[in-house]
Amino acid sequence: EASYLDTVLKSEFQVADATDDDDANVVAKFTSDRKEKTIWNRIVEHRFFSGFFMFLTFYALFAPDLDTIYGDKTSKDVFTFITTVVVFLFVGEIFFQCMGKRGYTLAAYFWLDLVSLLSLLPETYFLQEAFSQQNLAAGRSTRLTRIIRVASRSSKAARLNRLSRIVRVAALMPRIQRLLGNSVTEDAAEKLLEKKLGRVFHFLDEDLDGLISRQQVLDVTMKLRAILGTHTNATWASKVSSQVSTSATTAFRVTDTHFKSLTDQMRNVVQSGNSPNGVAKATLEPAPPEDGEGENEHRDPTFRRTRNIAELMEGMMNYQLFKTYIMEDEVASAGLLRSCKNQIRSSNNMQNMTARNTEYIGVKVALCVLLLLFVLTLVEYVEEDESESFGLSSLDGLTSSRFPNATVGESISTLISEQVRAWTQQDYTDDWGLRRTILYLDLNYLTYCNIVSGSSCEASDTSNLEWGTRRNSLEGLDDMTTSLKRRWTDLLWVRYPSAWDADYTSAELEAIVTSVALIDLRDDNVREGVNSLLMTIVVIVIILTGIGLLTRDLTFLSKNLLKPLVELADEMESITRLQLAAVSAPSEPQVHAGTSEVRLLRNTFENMKKAIKSWGKYVPWPVVQLLLRDDAEAIIDVQEKEVSIYFSDIASFTTIVEGLPPEKSLLLLSRYFHDMSKIIDEFGGIVLEFIGDAIMSIYGAPVRNPDHATAAVTAAVRMLASLKAMNQFFSARTLPEVAIRCGVHTGPVLVGNMGFSSRMKYGAVGEHSNVPSHLEESNKNYETEMLISESTYKRLTPESFITRPVDVMTLVAGAAPEQIYQVMEKNTKDPNYNKRKRAAATHTEAMALYLEQDFAKAADQFDVAGAQFTEITGQADLPSSMLSKRCRSYAEKAPPPDW
Repeated sequence: EASYLDTVLKSEFQVADATDDDDANVVAKFTSDRKEKTIWNRIVEHRFFSGFFMFLTFYALFAPDLDTIYGDKTSKDVFTFITTVVVFLFVGEIFFQCMGKRGYTLAAYFWLDLVSLLSLLPETYFLQEAFSQQNLAAGRSTRLTRIIRVASRSSKAARLNRLSRIVRVAALMPRIQRLLGNSVTEDAAEKLLEKKLGRVFHFLDEDLDGLISRQQVLDVTMKLRAILGTHTNATWASKVSSQVSTSATTAFRVTDTHFKSLTDQMRNVVQSGNSPNGVAKATLEPAPPEDGEGENEHRDPTFRRTRNIAELMEGMMNYQLFKTYIMEDEVASAGLLRSCKNQIRSSNNMQNMTARNTEYIGVKVALCVLLLLFVLTLVEYVEEDESESFGLSSLDGLTSSRFPNATVGESISTLISEQVRAWTQQDYTDDWGLRRTILYLDLNYLTYCNIVSGSSCEASDTSNLEWGTRRNSLEGLDDMTTSLKRRWTDLLWVRYPSAWDADYTSAELEAIVTSVALIDLRDDNVREGVNSLLMTIVVIVIILTGIGLLTRDLTFLSKNLLKPLVELADEMESITRLQLAAVSAPSEPQVHAGTSEVRLLRNTFENMKKAIKSWGKYVPWPVVQLLLRDDAEAIIDVQEKEVSIYFSDIASFTTIVEGLPPEKSLLLLSRYFHDMSKIIDEFGGIVLEFIGDAIMSIYGAPVRNPDHATAAVTAAVRMLASLKAMNQFFSARTLPEVAIRCGVHTGPVLVGNMGFSSRMKYGAVGEHSNVPSHLEESNKNYETEMLISESTYKRLTPESFITRPVDVMTLVAGAAPEQIYQVMEKNTKDPNYNKRKRAAATHTEAMALYLEQDFAKAADQFDVAGAQFTEITGQADLPSSMLSKRCRSYAEKAPPPDW
């Protein structure tokens, strides 16, 4: 049956029902973001996505420096290829972020990721190949090559390279925050689930006695499975029902040593009627745990409580058992925890707000450091090292001016060799980092030294040095460079004249360039790589330290201001979604934390909960919920809706109360209204009013229920069945037993708020609203307990009840007469179930003959049906005998044409 329970479970676990607009609106704000997520959103928000690109960012940060320090020519090629792939992956990341992250395109994160991507381009294979020629001896200068050469040899270029690393650090921060901030601990999910299950339990515990029935536990479990999208079948439902029944009995099993005394005690209390508080009670001992399990539950004082024997027989369960059996269902518990984690992860709770703000802080700190370094790069004076080209030009000028006719094999002047030693700074130690390693040097076309041919450029004895072969061509030097097992980034060709600033042909370049030197930059690059690596680590530490300090303050603020406000807002929202559950739930102990304003809000809210709880005792809770949910003031307004209306009263109530004192009458009515109202609420009905001893309720409004007719009749049958336990209660208190008559009718009525501006009530008016009371009154004529109209009968689920037509009546003025039906409980465990079913079928066949005016056969059939009912009940059946007499009368004298 449709009930508020579906709405409560959907709202708590964030699942909207697309077929029910009212219910969907209750939880739309919780589910809209989840429904709108596309494949792009899910990819971008996936932890693997963030973790993978965080790993690539670490690669971009440290791999270039590590390759510079430890790599060689082969590793350089591998690193270049991998970096090219990484660049394409980062392009894909930016594309996915633009498609799946709202507000990302052209925002700060976008530009940060883009600049970080651009900083990797010089490391890619294509640019490495395009600009590697700038370091070759025969490289001819295009304008772009000249710009790249000047930029790459500039000291500011080294600063900008470090700056690009800081950009990558800044881009790393949000990835770390997303990866860490997106995690949800099991403890947080379990605490949220505990709160939600508590709300559901208090919603079901409408009489506030801390107990619910095992059938309610089964209903909740099955509905949770359906809501969470898991498979539910009859076999599983039967299994759960059996488990709940067995476990409920086992959990509160009365020990053998106490059973007899407890039974005698209860019998004495029932007979004497002296039970305190008007409830027969006895102390039960929980059954000991089996196989060492459930030890904590056995020791839990909530399991050792005073219980009612009738409640025990009905399988009533407290919150601990309710939670235990919900969580024992592996499918349901896993779905519940997953739902709670998703809610924590996607909601604007304190944890997520702190994580997001920490992410923003991290980016801002990184950008501040980046901006500071960028400004320093612009304003700080940087000295350019031109010693390589200046020294080579000096050596070339000395050689061409003092030794213009030097030939191959001639001894090299000490003057020149001493100048070469001074240029290469060989007299300095390596600890200073100032020595310059020369691999090849020719002056005025004659080779001074060549490491390939075995002529060292660092010979300590320069007295025996001789001029080597004459340089043939610059292309030959390039071939020599290729044979060296060194990366081109570790080599620097210096020419004099440099000829880097103009375009020359190969022949012109050969004629112009008189001296060439090949310098090994390996040591310089290693030092630069170590410095860059240390700087990257220091910057990361500085940024993380700044984030940690700022996050600590932010967390302190959240705990003392945001957390109390969030908890308060959560309880306020619960009132609009859970009716009595949030209002009647026990308040947590007051925590004297937060500001005085927050404590004042908490106290004021607690007082408001008491007022709303009192309000709900006068006004139907669904109406209160609708007003709170819609944030609207009650106004006079009615709408025409098709509903099912129930009306009942206590048979001979006036006679019953005449001999009772007022307090006894109040006890009888209170217990009667309490039990009947619980059943009405359980099946989604609303008690409109108590009229003396009569109850009028409505199904299908204000909460929609397409099966309101079945719900109304099922509730009425359940109420009739509950009279047995209720009368036992009355007998124990020397109160008279009661019997009720009820009627149910389905039809269009005006429902809504009625009255005037300052005083109104929720009710139903119209011709059809009076029919149930007519049906209830008609029970006297047929000696029945329950009658329903034909319009209700047609809307019942087939084979749900045992019914028989008892007569034809005009229920609404001006409308055609219609059949009225007696409804009997369909209890397959009743030994007379089959007999009752056959008797109802015989009576139905007789009514069909009666309507066909075959009165003789109809009379015989009614006699047969009456005999069958008399055999079952032991009493004469008035409806069949009355119709039998009417048929025989019509058989003797035909009725008028318009009968």
